[in-house]
Amino acid sequence: MTTNNKKPPAPQQRFSPCRNLFFSLGTAALLTAMFTDSLAVLGRHLGIPLLGSIEIVQGAIVVMACSAMVLTTAEQNHAHIKILTERVSSQQSDWLQRLAAVISAVFCLAIVVGSIWVSVDTWSEHERSEILHLSYRWLRALAVLAASIMLVFFLLQAFGESQQDEP
Repeated sequence: MTTNNKKPPAPQQRFSPCRNLFFSLGTAALLTAMFTDSLAVLGRHLGIPLLGSIEIVQGAIVVMACSAMVLTTAEQNHAHIKILTERVSSQQSDWLQRLAAVISAVFCLAIVVGSIWVSVDTWSEHERSEILHLSYRWLRALAVLAASIMLVFFLLQAFGESQQDEP
């Protein structure tokens, strides 16, 4: 019996500068949320509440979510079901994956356009959180930036090189 000692090829990191930036942002936001929430819980037990901790955690969650979505899109790690693509030819599978990327790009475009529309309408209203008065406009701008980056990655997936492995 022979065994195959070949290791699977390492995934390509085509977007490593982007990956490092968004991984660091997401990590910092996660640590901020954890630290803030831990301090808030400890403060409640000691009778010293940390006012506004929920607002800080909510802002950190926006940063984490944006980072995670961009990273997942850049590395093509979105959840997908291969029940159809495993049963068709390689060419048809590539076409279906490109179609999915186009549909995802259209969805991201709708998110970007809608978010810009809301941002423009509310930019001068100075929306702020209730306790710490944190401005929401920068979180919206981050969400628009993340959706725009995802849009570009989906377009690259749709119209770039073939997504099938060469034999």
